[in-house]
Amino acid sequence: MSQQQPHPGSPGVPLAATAEWIAAVRAGETRRPDRLLDDPWAAALAGPNGEDWLGERAGTALADMIIRARFFDDFLRRVTGTGEVRQVVLLAAGLDTRGYRLSWPDRVQVFELDQPGVLDRKQDILDGAGAKPRCARRAVGADLTGRWATHLLDAGFDPRALSCWLAEGFLFYLPRKRIARLLDEVTGLAHAGSWLGFDIVNTVTLTHPLTRPWIDMQARLGAPWLGTLDDPAAFLAERGWEATLTQPGEPGASYGRWPFPVPAPGLPGAPRHWLVTARRR
Repeated sequence: MSQQQPHPGSPGVPLAATAEWIAAVRAGETRRPDRLLDDPWAAALAGPNGEDWLGERAGTALADMIIRARFFDDFLRRVTGTGEVRQVVLLAAGLDTRGYRLSWPDRVQVFELDQPGVLDRKQDILDGAGAKPRCARRAVGADLTGRWATHLLDAGFDPRALSCWLAEGFLFYLPRKRIARLLDEVTGLAHAGSWLGFDIVNTVTLTHPLTRPWIDMQARLGAPWLGTLDDPAAFLAERGWEATLTQPGEPGASYGRWPFPVPAPGLPGAPRHWLVTARRR
């Protein structure tokens, strides 16, 4: 596996290695008899690079990634299940297959935004496997550091209607100013009553002894974690969102898989990986 990879979301990235890693985690989960999700295309999407990366990671180190995937699966099902939200936007969708593997209500449109090279490679693999989307799916090639909103609108997104936005496994690759800009742009397109989901770590996570080996691995493989939010709820409140913060291992985000103690909310100096869901006021 190449040891140097450009940052996800950067201009000109043909395929971020992290997308293959996440696909490999889904592939490994799919092989389990007690799987929390089923992704029959994940192994092909991960390829040898993703499978090699997976083989070097201990199972407990990946618990938060699979819990995160299932948590946001459940979030999307819940938000779209009422029939009010019919637009779902996956930011930095990578090799995500939710448009194919989840059961969607009628008339839901899923917009997948990422670099064109990432989306084209995914489409080739899915087409070769005979996969069929289970919703109205639109792949939108766009640089999330540029004028991506124009591309989304051109693809048919309606800012006057309710929507749900998801940025899974992405924001910690961005500097904080870019996180703020991206979420400000989302806010500008999200009608009142819309939903948002993302995950983010706190600043302590970048240096804490328990999490530092993972941080060092990411940097060594060319995908360093840069972005943090120490108070995501306050950050979103300033932008008109009411947020709920959940940590892996807490009720609703354990699924019998979390192997570690969960730090209490008020415990100082603890690393945090927040699973954030929010609604636009």
